Amino acid sequence: MAGDSQEHFWGCELRKDKPEITWSYEDDEEEEDTEYVIHTLFLKHAVLGHTAVKGERNIVEIETKNSDKATVKQTLLSLTLGQQDMFMFDISFSQGSPVTFRLIEGTGPVCLAGQQLLEYPDDINESQNDSMLTEDLEEDEENISKDESFKKMSTKRKAPTQISGKKGKRDSSQDEEE
Repeated sequence: MAGDSQEHFWGCELRKDKPEITWSYEDDEEEEDTEYVIHTLFLKHAVLGHTAVKGERNIVEIETKNSDKATVKQTLLSLTLGQQDMFMFDISFSQGSPVTFRLIEGTGPVCLAGQQLLEYPDDINESQNDSMLTEDLEEDEENISKDESFKKMSTKRKAPTQISGKKGKRDSSQDEEE
């Protein structure tokens, strides 16, 4: 049985006075069971906010680490009010590799939206109970097959006892009376 999971909305706004947001879910000792919960961010959508300046170009850069733990900085999107006001994504980021979204050009606001997935592993007790149940079922099946074999053996007819060629003696006194 797979572990449980939860999805939550995630969003942020980048603007001139707050141009940077970092998403990170590294193990935090204050939070219980963080080493057992897997956090993933799915970035889905970017749109210019209602106070964006018409014709102004807004560029958002991303900074994170790749699989070799090397820092990667790359332009993520470019939005201009009146030309391209929104952009759809299909990008995910895993815990352990913080990701920083930075407005490097324009005054914004650029609104980013997505989903945060929290995955919980199987309950240890539940998986132990499942394995114990499987063992019990196997033992029951073995016992049933042994019982069936025993029943088959006990329902067989016994072989008749061998009759010897000797005839029993008749009582001569009974013969005389007849």
